[in-house]
Amino acid sequence: MIKIKAFKIVFSFCIWTKRKMNQTSSFRSLISIADVLFPLFKNSIIVIRVYKIGFLLTFLLGFVSCLLSLSTFMQATFRKHSTGCLFIALLMSNIFYLIICVFDFVEFGLQVRFWHRTPYTELCRFRTFINNFSQFTTAWFLTFICIDQWIRTRFPSQAVRCCQRKSTLIVIIILLLIDIALHAHILTSRFGELIPQYTMLACGPYITEKSYFSFYFNRWSIIQIVLSFIIPMSLMLIIVADIVIYNIYKRASIQPNPSCLVTTTEVILHKKQLFIITAITVALLCVTSIPITVYRFRMKVNTNYLDMLAQPLDTWAILTWFQSLNYALNFYLYIFISRLFRKQFRKLFWFIKK
Repeated sequence: MIKIKAFKIVFSFCIWTKRKMNQTSSFRSLISIADVLFPLFKNSIIVIRVYKIGFLLTFLLGFVSCLLSLSTFMQATFRKHSTGCLFIALLMSNIFYLIICVFDFVEFGLQVRFWHRTPYTELCRFRTFINNFSQFTTAWFLTFICIDQWIRTRFPSQAVRCCQRKSTLIVIIILLLIDIALHAHILTSRFGELIPQYTMLACGPYITEKSYFSFYFNRWSIIQIVLSFIIPMSLMLIIVADIVIYNIYKRASIQPNPSCLVTTTEVILHKKQLFIITAITVALLCVTSIPITVYRFRMKVNTNYLDMLAQPLDTWAILTWFQSLNYALNFYLYIFISRLFRKQFRKLFWFIKK
């Protein structure tokens, strides 16, 4: 309760000072207030180590994973298909998320005080917007990859018309526009620094913006969980399950024709390998995202938004890091499980053969 009262009193004064003083004086006052708050809201050793070691591992493995995967999906075998184009968009979204991991590693892991060195309000808006933006696009790009695979499996005659690179580009643009519109409120003047360097609450809505403050912690968090996790993950699991059941039923009911076996084997193998890559990606997203989704939903239902200040952040930090593995491990799983991916990856090193 002491933390909550300190937060309300100090930040109310902080925003009042910001409105009354000029920009330079305001920035200096924010620095001094942040310095006063820092001892009250200090990250535990576990939180610091998670961000220092865990997130260092995430973005080092992640950038290598995304760049190698991106290079592989840029090969003609993948690129000529709508599925491959969606995977390229997915990997670009992952890279944006990993960039934010670098900021989190520096501020929360290395304990670098950004608010002394940068316009922290603008940095908060940028970081939070990109973080939310990339999580939304990653989930929905993968959902449309599943839909693309489902159409190719269940309605192969329609796939020629629906699953084209042009239509895929339109879907990507529409998703990006929806994502930007959905998260645009984070870029407004109502959002900024909350408790600098205090992980979960470093950035957020200003407490003096009472209606937006209440909306952000009470409604927006639930909206985000539903739109970025629950709906897309549910659709993915249903679609993947339907494809698996359909393939099992089809294999049991259709007798192979030796005369056309040779001509169709390569096409079937290619489709199967693409589905394996899709299923791996869905499994990784679900495994890494479900724990923090359940934790966030449970916390929102059982905890008042101000009481969150009194909650230990160890669990939050560990689950956030675990979720970040979704953006870092794709390549290593693809290369281990998919023969088609390994074959296309080896083509990147054609110069070694020569």
